[in-house]
Amino acid sequence: MQELLEKCNRCKSGSCCEEGVELSKDEVRRIIAWAPQVKKPWFRLVDLENDPAPGYNYETLVRDGRCIFQREDKKCRIYPVRPKNCAEFPLEDGKIAPYYKRLCGNQRDILT
Repeated sequence: MQELLEKCNRCKSGSCCEEGVELSKDEVRRIIAWAPQVKKPWFRLVDLENDPAPGYNYETLVRDGRCIFQREDKKCRIYPVRPKNCAEFPLEDGKIAPYYKRLCGNQRDILT
């Protein structure tokens, strides 16, 4: 697992940001207070029929094939206040995230 974390920290592809991320109401509030210089809207309500994780009723929008908070250089505009799911990736609650292989384009072979 340490190798996975080290490779993730060196990643340059930013492929994990190609999809939006689910957020809690508190995370949305933190990001709004941070006031990133990004054209709004930033969030949308998650379709509750898709059964999001409890408390994660919002998600970031995706523009131009990436999370709206990802800059052109693949860095995060809201890094200091990024959501828990982003901060923990490629882990989720201390274990390899179930969506890791789908989102981690340049690292897919680490776990095989």
